[in-house]
Amino acid sequence: MFGKDLVVMVDFDESKTVEELEFAYIPIWIRVNKLPLGLMHREMGEVIGNEVGEFLEMEKEDNGLAVGRFLHIKIKLDIRKPLMRGVTVCMEKEGEQDRAVWCPLMYEYLPYFCYTCGLIGLVDKACGVKLKAGEVQQFGRSLRYIPEKKKGDEGTGDRFAPNYGFWSSGGSGSRGSWGSGSRGKQAVSGSGALSCRKDDSKEEEGGTGRRMK
Repeated sequence: MFGKDLVVMVDFDESKTVEELEFAYIPIWIRVNKLPLGLMHREMGEVIGNEVGEFLEMEKEDNGLAVGRFLHIKIKLDIRKPLMRGVTVCMEKEGEQDRAVWCPLMYEYLPYFCYTCGLIGLVDKACGVKLKAGEVQQFGRSLRYIPEKKKGDEGTGDRFAPNYGFWSSGGSGSRGSWGSGSRGKQAVSGSGALSCRKDDSKEEEGGTGRRMK
């Protein structure tokens, strides 16, 4: 990425022509916010990562629990599809009604994207989707996160600085982790691109979703 412009690269394949190469995927780190503490573990990271794109890796402790206050996941993202604004996690407890939790997503170093259709590489003026009277754009700058580097972060002995969303060890090398607790049954659904989906009005933050079994 140069500035906020995206440059997509693919591995060289001598058996294919330029037209056959797919310049459609990028690796990107995402942050899953407001996830219940009991779900802050690798298994849930893989489920959410594969819902948003293709799971690649996750920042975690040796025991598989997340580091910090959110799930930090690296995924392979298909830029031909609209960005997802969040996922709905359904927690099932025996004898209790299912609880649905809306978890907003943030993309680190997200390139230019259209606030109307959610596609990377487009700007609003070039978008073919036209909003009707009274409609609002479904996407915004809240999806983008660019970690800021503070003076004095270097040489502290901990590469996860507080402004990066992780706890800081202050140079001791130790980190806290979230995610202790029982791991019950969960289901994850993803946000849709536009407000025309049937259950938009029922979802917090305007997200839509489908239940995964």
